[in-house]
Amino acid sequence: MRNSALLAAVAASLSLAGCAGHAAYGPDSEDRLDESVPSSESKPAADAAALIAIHCKDQEKGLAAQATETDETKKLKALGNIYISAKGNFSKLDEAAASQTDLLYGKEGDQIKANLEGCREVSAAAYSAFDRFTRELIDMPVVQEMKNKKMVNVPRVEFSILRKAIDKLEASDREVLLNKLTLVEPTLGKEL
Repeated sequence: MRNSALLAAVAASLSLAGCAGHAAYGPDSEDRLDESVPSSESKPAADAAALIAIHCKDQEKGLAAQATETDETKKLKALGNIYISAKGNFSKLDEAAASQTDLLYGKEGDQIKANLEGCREVSAAAYSAFDRFTRELIDMPVVQEMKNKKMVNVPRVEFSILRKAIDKLEASDREVLLNKLTLVEPTLGKEL
């Protein structure tokens, strides 16, 4: 009888040991702890000083300068570059603020918040100016010039540059804008 009790105790302890480490019951406590703590190797932490250095003051100045630019090709390219740059800076600041909210409440927090808000405003203003100017060029993509004593249609801005601008805009009506250019393109250089 003693052997059977001993055998039952050994069998019970072995079955419990087998259940604890079995994968069907999920990871053990150490594995769960390791999974819940983010790894420092996965993504480097944003440095507050680096975030303070990200701002959109240069883009804001560039945007103001484009109000007086008369060369339409230069203006279109500049507005596109300003928009992409401001959008990139805003995205960097926004991602850092969302993933590491403690940075917003440190001693540099007010400056980071100001940079974030400034880039949000400049990015929106740059998109608006870029979108408005691109659509203006698409609505009236050609001008008439005198060549060899005859009037011909000439593009205000090269259509390849306009197509790149449309791609940068990422507008929901991208195909409509491209189709407008495609319809006008055969009239370039034709006598009127």
